[in-house]
Amino acid sequence: MRIGEFAKSFDVSQSMVRYYINYGLLIPDAKNKQYLFGKNCMADMEQIQRFKKMRFSLNDIHAILSIQRLAINMLPKDRLLYRQLFENQLRSLKGELAKIDDQLMHLEQLMTSLEDPKTQNS
Repeated sequence: MRIGEFAKSFDVSQSMVRYYINYGLLIPDAKNKQYLFGKNCMADMEQIQRFKKMRFSLNDIHAILSIQRLAINMLPKDRLLYRQLFENQLRSLKGELAKIDDQLMHLEQLMTSLEDPKTQNS
């Protein structure tokens, strides 16, 4: 599959696909100066999109994909790094969630304080 079709199938721009290639997230075959995307690239792109939804940085996604590509020869230290990436992201998201919960509570209190006094007595 060529870059246009690949980008369209994942609902991203061709420039985004090129960016991912330059970043090392996607590793397509090249023939006559054209990129060809196979099953591995499709699987990688699915992973990229899934990890982006979990708000991983591109650096972390790159590390995850690199470890997965080497999984056949994964050493215990690689497994530890792999797990730490997920634990760090989980901790980060929980921290963000706590901040959002706090912001929601303050917003609800503000809204309550602005209610019409007539509706509060009903």
